[in-house]
Amino acid sequence: MADISKTVTGGGMPGGAPSVMIKITGMKEVLQNLRRIKGNIGRNAERGLVKAATFIIRESSKIVPVQTGKLKGAWFIEKEGSGLKTGVWLGYRGVEYAAWVHEIPGENIVSPVTHGELFNIKHAEDIRKAAGTWRGTAEGGMFKRKPEEQWKYLETPIRNNLDTIIKTVRDEIAKTK
Repeated sequence: MADISKTVTGGGMPGGAPSVMIKITGMKEVLQNLRRIKGNIGRNAERGLVKAATFIIRESSKIVPVQTGKLKGAWFIEKEGSGLKTGVWLGYRGVEYAAWVHEIPGENIVSPVTHGELFNIKHAEDIRKAAGTWRGTAEGGMFKRKPEEQWKYLETPIRNNLDTIIKTVRDEIAKTK
């Protein structure tokens, strides 16, 4: 354990000012502890980033549009590097339309696409007619959607939960001993 002691002697400085000597002992142990903690901080930061990514995917899966389930099941989290040099990648891949669904807003001039409750309203008659038929299945596409399904299904959970995401990483780092 480091110890700091201070000694004040009178008149040793120019003009008769007292001189102060500060002695620090135990620096070897302090430096060893800092090196040990550095590794632990890295491991905890890495753990926090993965927890934050998992939280984002969990929130995203609540609002991602679902027809066949392929998109919802295409999420991924990948970790690159380790410790304080960790990068975490997350998203949806392997489904060619993932970016299109994410970036095209509800019905507009460019796209007649709707998600969630807007889909249900726009296609209410078709959904009613398709019930009990092939068209009323995931492959047919005319079935009632969850109201919360929407575009920006990855960006929205990040924007809406930024404080929680940051706190998740910070809390893991704070566990460092």
